[in-house]
Amino acid sequence: MGMKLKKSILSNCILKEVDFYQADLTECDLRFSDLQEARFQETILKKANFQQAFNYQIDPITNKVRGARFNLPEAIGLLTGLGIIIVDN
Repeated sequence: MGMKLKKSILSNCILKEVDFYQADLTECDLRFSDLQEARFQETILKKANFQQAFNYQIDPITNKVRGARFNLPEAIGLLTGLGIIIVDN
């Protein structure tokens, strides 16, 4: 099992290239954080707050995201692993 960071405050942080493999980030506050190239795999993100966070790519199939909060347009990063094409007309 990875890091246990339940209810941690990681807001306004630069979290570039952080490895959250199998971490428990339940109810974490990640608002306004830069998550460029952060690795989320088998990560528990239940009720985590990603509002105004950016540069993340999270696969909702390999991670537990129920109840997590995201903003558009950054939430498009949740679809990256699904192999679909999103067109903005």
